[in-house]
Formats: sequence, structure tokens, C-alpha cells
Amino acid sequence: MSNNAQRLAQRGLMDLSQVARAVPKEGAPAVAVKAPKPPARPYRVNTYLTEESGERYERLIAKIRSSEGRRMRGSDVVERALAALEREMAKAP
Repeated sequence: MSNNAQRLAQRGLMDLSQVARAVPKEGAPAVAVKAPKPPARPYRVNTYLTEESGERYERLIAKIRSSEGRRMRGSDVVERALAALEREMAKAP
């Protein structure tokens, strides 16, 4: 006997209850379908900055890290900066 035949002989017959659980009900999808999760931030800003703006960006990250004790993601820093700019523009006459 070949190795495969020996292994099949040792295993014996498969329990039919295991097969019945694996087969989906009629009309049901073969696999569970999950709805795609929308991105947490649907807008993307992908651009280059001047050297001055890049240094300002790095300083903001360092300042927030030192004040809050944790590293902020770039998107969090940009969102805070936009909110601050909007507040500042609302104050202007």
C-alpha cells in the first residue's frame, strides 16, 4: 500500500455530522460576506511642503508629544492645525 492509502485506512470514515456543518444552507452564500469598513479619514492630502513648513510641522509634532506625552500621527496634527486656523479666522474682523 502507498503512504496515502495507509493514512486513509488509519483515519477511517469521516463523521457525516462534520460534513453537514461545513456545507452552507441552500441559497446562502458559500462564505460570510462582510461589508467593507469605511476609512476613518475619508479625505487624503498628499502634497509636498516647503522646508520652512516641514520644520514647522516637525516642531508642532514635538511640542504636542512633549505636552501630551505621546506621539501624534501626522493626520492628528494637521486636523488640530486646521481647527486652530479656523478659530483664528473666525476671530478676525
